[in-house]
Amino acid sequence: MPRYFDLDVRFWYEELRDYYVNMGFEKICCFTHQYEVSGIEIKASRPEDLKFDGKGKIVLLSSEKSDLLLAAAKRKEVDMLFSPAFLPDVPLIKVAQEHEKAFEVPLSIIIQSSGVKRAFLLSRIRFFLKLCNKYKADVVITSRANTKYQARTPKEMIAIGELLGLTHDQAAKALSAIPLSILEKKNFV
Repeated sequence: MPRYFDLDVRFWYEELRDYYVNMGFEKICCFTHQYEVSGIEIKASRPEDLKFDGKGKIVLLSSEKSDLLLAAAKRKEVDMLFSPAFLPDVPLIKVAQEHEKAFEVPLSIIIQSSGVKRAFLLSRIRFFLKLCNKYKADVVITSRANTKYQARTPKEMIAIGELLGLTHDQAAKALSAIPLSILEKKNFV
């Protein structure tokens, strides 16, 4: 049976680990509370934002600026990259692949959007994932849940990954093998 991981959870309560284990996850990464696997998000808007210490945490760097994401992809401290606009930047995708950095695809932003905004977002994500597949860049599907009601089971997350254009195996890998490799690099497994 595959081992599933949600590497971006944005809420905390005492029974959180049990809640996720019951849904089918082996481990989660909490961005709001010091936990067995904790994360830190660096929101970069200028080059000075790339000076940080991510020891003992999963580091997610998010930016709307392609040049900052490109610089972050080359840093060993960074584990995941996130572009809210899902920039179809081929050089960025190639550098991320070369440096074994994964792009985060948080499902909560899809769930929280609606109407034309959701349709546009889905289109951008599908195109971005198509480029990631073409250049063999890693992708991690996360819930980025702010409440337990936004949390999804691995089966649901894989199904949404398939709706975004991934094959079943690619979506499962984005919840299992790729997150596992990130956790292993940080000695969390």
